Amino acid sequence: MEKEAHLANLIQIAKADGVMHPMESLFIQGLSARMGIDSIAFQRVASSPELASKMVPTDDETRIRHFCELIVLSQVDFNSSSEEKELLEEIGRRMHIPEEKVLKLEKYLSENKLPDDYTELIDKL
Repeated sequence: MEKEAHLANLIQIAKADGVMHPMESLFIQGLSARMGIDSIAFQRVASSPELASKMVPTDDETRIRHFCELIVLSQVDFNSSSEEKELLEEIGRRMHIPEEKVLKLEKYLSENKLPDDYTELIDKL
């Protein structure tokens, strides 16, 4: 359920500005494959992401990794819209990530790549 919740968040971010850019689609498909989500589950969540679980990861590293992936997705088309930013803030609140940390993560990830070790990012911000 946690993986499907993350997939739903990714899809909602990609669609927030009204158009899913091909780079966003590729990014989501790659993450979905890495998470081991099969094509049936992918199609179910993609068709109705608003109906997917809203489960939040319980451990800090997974929660921050998922949120960082959402931020990178919002930037992958080189156009982070106001709708995407608003949705990121909403998801951040749901994931218990303070708004100031959301802003720091957005800034950090616009200037750096995703880290291999997310605990270092948790400590840094």
